[in-house]
Amino acid sequence: MRWRRWMRWRLRTTTTTTMRRRM
Repeated sequence: MRWRRWMRWRLRTTTTTTMRRRM
């Protein structure tokens, strides 16, 4: 079950992308 691991990685990537795009 690596669903939680994938979700965490995806969430971190999305947050980073959003922050970079906003800047």
